[in-house]
Amino acid sequence: MLNKLIQKQQELEEEVASLKAQNKELIRQHLILRRQLLENQIVILEGIIKSNLAVGVYLLKKGIFATIDDYNSYVDNNKRIEEVIANYRTEIVQIERQLATPEQQTQVEFPSKYYKERNNVSIKHTLMKLF
Repeated sequence: MLNKLIQKQQELEEEVASLKAQNKELIRQHLILRRQLLENQIVILEGIIKSNLAVGVYLLKKGIFATIDDYNSYVDNNKRIEEVIANYRTEIVQIERQLATPEQQTQVEFPSKYYKERNNVSIKHTLMKLF
């Protein structure tokens, strides 16, 4: 009876470990898809900004705008879009940090420490070859 319980516990622990690994992979895939979505949204929004400016300039040259304030409304709209793009880029950076391996995180967050550690290893390796 005790052996069966121990065996069942081991099976459950293996299943939990498997589910944790699946969950980790699904989270990683979600982050990758989210990053791709944000990158696509940025491309679309940058296209809208360019179109808005082109239309605004065209309408201003044709004299269709009643005042310069009408043109400024196009510019203000673009500023709001640029704020959204900046937020998307910030989120992309956060996603990339989550997707990075511990070594990549060290390289991004503390580049001088990373290179110093790497150089120390290569110096030790070179010295070991000499002796």
